[in-house]
Amino acid sequence: AEILEEGISEALPALVPKIYHTLHNEDGILELDRHVNTTSTQFAGLNDSSDEEDDDQAVRGMTVKTSLTDEKASAAHLAGVLSKKAGPSFIQHGWQLFEPILHGCSYFHDEVRGQSAKTAALFCGFFTQHDAANPKVQQVLGEVAGRLFEMTTTDDSKEVCSDSLTAVGTLFEVVSPALMASYVEGASQAIMTVLTEKAVCQTLADDEDDDEESEDHDGQVMDTAAEAFEQVAKCFGSGFAQTFATFLPVFTKMAKPSKADNSRVAGTGVLAEVSKSLGPAVSPYLNDIGAIMMRGLGDDSQLVRRNCAYGCGVLAMCSPQQVLPSVNAILAAMQPLLQKNEEAGVRDNAVSAICRMIQAGVTGEGTPGALPSPHRFQDCLPGQCHCVH
Repeated sequence: AEILEEGISEALPALVPKIYHTLHNEDGILELDRHVNTTSTQFAGLNDSSDEEDDDQAVRGMTVKTSLTDEKASAAHLAGVLSKKAGPSFIQHGWQLFEPILHGCSYFHDEVRGQSAKTAALFCGFFTQHDAANPKVQQVLGEVAGRLFEMTTTDDSKEVCSDSLTAVGTLFEVVSPALMASYVEGASQAIMTVLTEKAVCQTLADDEDDDEESEDHDGQVMDTAAEAFEQVAKCFGSGFAQTFATFLPVFTKMAKPSKADNSRVAGTGVLAEVSKSLGPAVSPYLNDIGAIMMRGLGDDSQLVRRNCAYGCGVLAMCSPQQVLPSVNAILAAMQPLLQKNEEAGVRDNAVSAICRMIQAGVTGEGTPGALPSPHRFQDCLPGQCHCVH
């Protein structure tokens, strides 16, 4: 489907029924009913009653074939790819698959829930693009948005929370701002819940023995929350400024030097990207964001330094006159980032930021900004990561 794109439409009549069957198939699940003696050590703790007559109790469980859940997740993924690639010929098939995809968002297995959430968002984009006149589209959009916001805040799996946040970002990417305007508040509240670490999956004790793995999951959830917020901002551009104002204290707190690396990286990254989306509308918040970017240029984390170098260049492009009084301080703080022993991505972003400042007219010939000496740039070229500027 990825390669053939609309050419895959010829296979849809044979392919979609197989997807539908897989999404509905429960043949690999076997419920078990058995009577056990709960007074034995094997089942200690199952019986809270002191009545010995209740010692023999029915225990219900189930066995699940791993291949079944893998197939369901793969089928949901394929349905999402088809919605992106197959074109208008997928309309009828999309409506046929929508209900099982939405049902998959509440399935017991994490991977199926997560993939179904991402596909449901893609279906919304497909329906609004190819079947916009259908009165069911608005209803579907509301159902999916509500389900994704709920999954983000209440699912007990960090992986599913992360997938749901990705789906929220996708929703604001593939559906027009006019249709998404009524969902900004719900999305903002869901994202805020995660960024303030109040989602259910963030409040539960971790079962993992590996603390490093747990930290990776925590970082992934925060990163996807920040990316989802960036996508909402990108969807509405300067019209998002008022909503952004309510989030600024959260991101300011995330970017504090006392916070963990993943928090500082997410906080500085989202401030830089959202500033770019807001454009000149970032002006009321520029001093606060600029102070964070300047401080981050000397951070211990190379990812924070990279984000903040990028952010300084973005702010110069968004509001040159506000940045102009601070240009020499910014350039001085950039100097260490141009050294050969600096990480390549940080060095590239520093050069790119200075180029943006030249484009914005705050440094270079005829301006008060003192550019680094030419040999500094020679040491940085050719760029290793971001070579556009």
